[in-house]
Amino acid sequence: MLLPTVEMQVASLQEGMSCIASLRAGRIWQENGEKAAGFLKPTIATQESWRAIPALIHLETQTLCSSHNTKTDASQFFYTRLYTKELTNNENTEQLLSNLLVECRLSNRDQDILLQDFTLLDIQEGVSCSPRQSSSGTDGLPYEMLKLLFTHLLYSSLIVKVYKNALQEVAFPTSWSDTCMTLLPKKGNLSDLANWRPISLINTDAKVFT
Repeated sequence: MLLPTVEMQVASLQEGMSCIASLRAGRIWQENGEKAAGFLKPTIATQESWRAIPALIHLETQTLCSSHNTKTDASQFFYTRLYTKELTNNENTEQLLSNLLVECRLSNRDQDILLQDFTLLDIQEGVSCSPRQSSSGTDGLPYEMLKLLFTHLLYSSLIVKVYKNALQEVAFPTSWSDTCMTLLPKKGNLSDLANWRPISLINTDAKVFT
């Protein structure tokens, strides 16, 4: 009974998003006339050039890698070394924590508040505060679609259960572990991977949880 209603709402939302995209394309065409295509092409080419890495310095051998295989090897060595877990001294950690000022510590009441179960209102407020233009994750689900789902009565109890299990039982949906990483250039020598900033895109429902 409810499925046709949901499908109509989704279709309406998709139509609205298409209309907005058409209006934006029309504005670009009006501003640039017949040069719109020539305007978009160099823009795309510029963005692609930002992400292109012609050669990389291998940290271990200090050689310049230009082939696909050697660049892959250099990248793997760099990020394996970067994200390798470092050993910590537990005694030093405990000493540091024991010397924290009282005003810098969470009270028992605040700790309890942080671990309270999510309500549907909490989740809906979270998605409402999310940026409309933010990129979606691997599932391609934008915040606008998520907001529609989170306000539907048919899914409210399931949504609250998923977020409650994630908070209380550390039971995360598999899709929350799916990420898409891209590298953005910073200043300096772009043959050095340290001058590339990795950005991981996660799915929007996982962003609402965080």
